[in-house]
Amino acid sequence: MKIGTIGTGSITTVFLKNWLKCQQEIGAIYSRHQDTGKALADKFNCPKVYTDLNEMLQDDEIDIIYVASPNSLHFAHAKQCLLANKHVILEKPFTSTVEECAELIDIADQRKLFLFEGITTCYLPNLQKIKEAIRKIAPIHMVTCNMSQYSSKYNSYLSGNKPNVFTTAFSGGALMDLNVYNMHFVTSLFGYPKKISYTANIMDGVDFGGSLQFIYDDQLLATLNACKNTHAQSNIQIQGEKGYIICNHAASMVSSFDLYLPNEEVKTINAQEPGLTHHYYISYLLELIAHNDHDKCQERLQHSLEIVKLLVAARRDANIVFAADQQ
Repeated sequence: MKIGTIGTGSITTVFLKNWLKCQQEIGAIYSRHQDTGKALADKFNCPKVYTDLNEMLQDDEIDIIYVASPNSLHFAHAKQCLLANKHVILEKPFTSTVEECAELIDIADQRKLFLFEGITTCYLPNLQKIKEAIRKIAPIHMVTCNMSQYSSKYNSYLSGNKPNVFTTAFSGGALMDLNVYNMHFVTSLFGYPKKISYTANIMDGVDFGGSLQFIYDDQLLATLNACKNTHAQSNIQIQGEKGYIICNHAASMVSSFDLYLPNEEVKTINAQEPGLTHHYYISYLLELIAHNDHDKCQERLQHSLEIVKLLVAARRDANIVFAADQQ
């Protein structure tokens, strides 16, 4: 399949490297600026650069579009691509609102197109290994996830600028950009919580960091932390009555984890190859397309919809309002 891309940030470079590892082709790069688009295209010997999105969407050689524009533009760009009858890989966070998510799912379903969230966590082999390990330490009572990263844009913010990632206009903040990985991780293992609460450090209406509580019942509590203006080690701990699991990596990659059982040697478990975190979900999607499996695609989209519902509920709990909420 030939892919076209929207967005020229570092995540697009990582994605395209993994796309090529899946033996697929890069057909075109879209950017508002010719120089930016050409710089990315040159990295991958891509033959076409578009500065008009409609022109790229009219290109019959392009089968699928990877959308990695700013968060607030995900909906409009994905909708435009679907209406042009292109399959879409939409980078996380999927959309800003529940209504946007539902509309995209409906369009994809009506047109029998594949729409897919570009989230690494759900498709990592180590996630499946953790599911298996949990049986050995269950019942589980406490889960703690921390995904924090000092943003390259934070110094710009401190200098008085307004980077997209720190504005409500572009649906920015730690919840949308980082904690969403923790949310996918925890819900993939334990399902959706009965109740949530979100306490955040808010400046200019945006959460620069926050702690999200997932309450399942009287026996299971998950705390999901994320921060964009501190340095920290991202990690995960799952605590059970018969042992515990520690992963000294972010939920976006889960590069390996240690299983601790009483009176046994610590077991380090890893079923993944380095540098292939995006490769796993790309391979999964390509398999769905090859088998024309729209039912499984819709099943995955329902999970994305539930995550968007949780994101919106968390924002409401912390009184975070996006421009998209008012449209």
